Amino acid sequence: MKESYDYLVGFARVDITPTESVPLGGYGSTLKRMSRVIRDRIFADCIAITDKLDNTVLLISMDLVNTNAVIVEKARETIEKMCGIKGDKVMISATHTHASVDTFAKIPAIDKYIDDMGEKLLPAAAAIALADRRPAKMYVGEFTPHGFNFIRHYKAMPTDGREPFYFGDNHIDGKLDDNLVQNESVHATDIYEKAHLVKFNRENGKDLLLMNWRAHATLCSGMNVYDLSADFVGDLRRQVEDRTDFLFTYFQGAAGNVNPKTRIKKEERSLESVSYSVMLADELIKGLDSLEYVKPGEIKTLHEEFAVNINHTKDALKDEAKKISDFYKETGDRKTANKMAKDIGLFSVYECNAVVGHANCQRTTEIELNAISLGDVALITAPCELFDNLSVYVEEKAPYKKVLTIGYCNGKRGYMPSLAAYEYGCYEADISLFEPGTLEKTADKFLDMLNQVQ
Repeated sequence: MKESYDYLVGFARVDITPTESVPLGGYGSTLKRMSRVIRDRIFADCIAITDKLDNTVLLISMDLVNTNAVIVEKARETIEKMCGIKGDKVMISATHTHASVDTFAKIPAIDKYIDDMGEKLLPAAAAIALADRRPAKMYVGEFTPHGFNFIRHYKAMPTDGREPFYFGDNHIDGKLDDNLVQNESVHATDIYEKAHLVKFNRENGKDLLLMNWRAHATLCSGMNVYDLSADFVGDLRRQVEDRTDFLFTYFQGAAGNVNPKTRIKKEERSLESVSYSVMLADELIKGLDSLEYVKPGEIKTLHEEFAVNINHTKDALKDEAKKISDFYKETGDRKTANKMAKDIGLFSVYECNAVVGHANCQRTTEIELNAISLGDVALITAPCELFDNLSVYVEEKAPYKKVLTIGYCNGKRGYMPSLAAYEYGCYEADISLFEPGTLEKTADKFLDMLNQVQ
């Protein structure tokens, strides 16, 4: 590598749109919806970064709702055979669009899709990105898209005699029902709006811009519930690439407690994805002025299987919860199942499913954590839907100029809420696999790992 450059950086984009109708993830598992229309094609983006000592890391972002561990295992094995990059240097994440393929559905079409992803498509992306590497310098910046997100699923407290219920996104322009008051505990954490930018200026090729942010990609789940889509992430990608001269890729952050703010009626949501991405691209382009050069460093990675405890606090209800879960499986009557759940003190049939699942688990489990350093910039990854408290805490205390959190990475382990979320009550905490306090322990573990790779 020429001494005037810091890294070799390559990029690839591979189309991962299924060739037949498939179950849609996100809300698909409850609505049992199959794709009928391709609203926009979905992709896997791969970035290959190599330092002057020939250390390489691959970062892959897929337009899927979650990352199936089987895809990760197959892809890592194939990439190592094809390209010589060890599996623990390959990070595979999802953008978390709720309008894409449910890779956990048990049908032959999904089995084939998983095989194709792990053995062909992702390895192809890796090989192309590695071949595309060229000298580059790295710049980092940030911007604050204020008002684009809101904290979701906390308990709303009616003042007109109604029972407390979970507040979702049933509002326009962020306005709440006048007869509701927010649970004060929700303010134990303010929403974290900062969006990170990393830009690689590449010699003899297009520059590459990476955005790392936290926002559920759920805007296309209203009107056209049978449309397959990358959601606002796909629209944003098109906006940025059309309006700049950059390649653009998006890595989802700690989005477990935030949703995009709905500005139009639910039945028009698919249109909202476009308007949302236009406004977000406006803010991003303004944020390009914040980009500053950062000195290079050796790429260092640390991979750990971190032991955490399972939430067994409601095991006493497991038998009753199983009856309700079985009732729902047999009848599909969610309304009645939810009423039965509330009669035994649980939020919904989904909490019943969680209680049964937790009761069948061991006391502990392991989650894959990764820490990656590139000089003054670091990345942390987890296979969970992390609450953004973790990002705030780690970024404040870590010895780096910038820390990017990548969620939904290298597997799916569900929600990891903050301790405050368990205290004030929310859907995510009700069904989380993990005992209260796990997020805070994981944050401290990440700090320890980041210090080791500094």
